[in-house]
Amino acid sequence: LACCNGPSPQGEPRTRIRQSDWAKLTTLCGTRSPLKERPAHGERVLANFVLDLECPPRGGETATDAVLLQQEYARGAERQRFARGLRNADLSAEYLRDASRWEEARFWIDKCCIRQNDQEFMSLSIQLIEEFMQLCHGMVVIFTWSYLERLWCVYEWACFLVFHEPHDLVICAESLYRVGTEERFLESVRRFSVEQSQCTDPQDRTVLEQKIKEYYGCCENFERFLRVSVIAIIGRCLAARGARNRTGLCKWINLADELGFKDLADGLRVADPAAWRQKALDEVETSNSDLQSCIKAQSDAWFADHITPILAAERRRAVQRHVFRSMLLRKNYVRKALSDTSFKRPTTFHSSWALEVRQLASAPATAS
Repeated sequence: LACCNGPSPQGEPRTRIRQSDWAKLTTLCGTRSPLKERPAHGERVLANFVLDLECPPRGGETATDAVLLQQEYARGAERQRFARGLRNADLSAEYLRDASRWEEARFWIDKCCIRQNDQEFMSLSIQLIEEFMQLCHGMVVIFTWSYLERLWCVYEWACFLVFHEPHDLVICAESLYRVGTEERFLESVRRFSVEQSQCTDPQDRTVLEQKIKEYYGCCENFERFLRVSVIAIIGRCLAARGARNRTGLCKWINLADELGFKDLADGLRVADPAAWRQKALDEVETSNSDLQSCIKAQSDAWFADHITPILAAERRRAVQRHVFRSMLLRKNYVRKALSDTSFKRPTTFHSSWALEVRQLASAPATAS
């Protein structure tokens, strides 16, 4: 990107990008934290999120083991249904500044929002998957121990983190992550590979592997970025629980060391949920704050200071430097392919960011 605004070091002319557009591109590259603009109180704006669902997790070396795992999932799923309503309220409070507006939080779910019986529509939607990720405010993942086995799931996870800060990706794993299932979560990260990931449609696999090669250079870059981000975000989830001791993160610290992510392991070691809990208990006694909010504030501060910079560096390392600009320019072609026939209705996009992207894509190139 350093060569996109003016001549290259060798003197060849490059396409000039307006300063306002350059700011967006540098934000996407992680050179500075994107500014999260929140609507004013009372403003009628819908908050959009990606909801990444997955089938009940598989596993179990024996039939009895498999049944026990399914029962564990069923018990957890019942609690997740209740927690999901609370999550909507949390998201509404953060993005709309009013928890009572939880019904205004909209979720894009690929299985529901992409017509599965319309091959033309599905093909076009697959080409737009990166745009869906960009235009959402956040992503909520129902995370199970077999989540990383699905190629679509891991691609959407990584794609979202390319364009958004890790704070905007929330995993729901509390009801399924237990002592009896912890090793399965660890093993899913340890043995993750693009080659072994499952994809129902062989054509989808071809498309996704091509995207991975184009955007990340090779599968190894993608796999490293995926593993680092999963360990980091699971670590955030565990730390935010406010455990009474520090052992909850030990196995994930060991896994980070095992996989060669020393900086991440060191960042996880800084977390001290037990101290956070004690400090929160002291604050609750002298203020109107609730315990979990106090713990979360300390957890968020630790994650922002010690983990987010690591993920930003990994993102710059993994993603090809030309990707951000080419992805913006590519949309002009993709949008032309969308028709009233394929959508069965006129297409309208109200996002000001989408409008600016279209203007950038259609702007004539200027040599300097």
